[in-house]
Amino acid sequence: MNEIVPSESHEERYAAPFAKVTAFVTRLGEHERELLVFRHPSAGVQLPAGSVEIAEAPDTAVLREVTEETGLTNVVIAARLGARAYPLPDAGRILARPAVLLFAPDGAENTTLRCGLTLHETRRTGIHSHVEFREYELQDGKLKIAAILASGWLASIDLSASVERHFYHIELTGPAPDKWTWFAEGEHNFQCYWVPLSEDPGLVSGQDQWLNGYIDQLRAHEE
Repeated sequence: MNEIVPSESHEERYAAPFAKVTAFVTRLGEHERELLVFRHPSAGVQLPAGSVEIAEAPDTAVLREVTEETGLTNVVIAARLGARAYPLPDAGRILARPAVLLFAPDGAENTTLRCGLTLHETRRTGIHSHVEFREYELQDGKLKIAAILASGWLASIDLSASVERHFYHIELTGPAPDKWTWFAEGEHNFQCYWVPLSEDPGLVSGQDQWLNGYIDQLRAHEE
């Protein structure tokens, strides 16, 4: 297997940082402000989050993701908290545009992949990257590979090696249950519920750091 060696010109090898959004959805509870989270059946407790689609504004994307992952429509943007750019760890890549996965570089077509998929780059030959589309599950508190759903070759320029993530405070504007189940992504039942901001919601690794970074701003909204 060829070693992945950093290029002198990152911009020439990969697409621009891929835009993503994260929503801190809150409501005013009986005693304090509460945060909406959901339990993924195999990937732990999470915040509503996802990719910005082609030609879509981040403001539009964040409200769409909240609806798609929780079913809530009676929400508004309370504040734009900021944006952070960071490299993807462990040879992670995001497909920046729809592309055809090839069995070999410049070879026969395998399958078409949608924009926004998170892939793992295993090696590179010239301008092409060999990638795997992996399914993960939570084991002993850590995400581990459960299956490799597809593998093949893509043009490296179709892949992003970094993310620009936009963070939002989203506020509930109408009634919502304390707990409910929402069928999301056409395949998963998400268990949605509210957690007081004073409590640890037990978010998956990485998302817990996002919350810690903005918790003071969320609490300040009560004042």
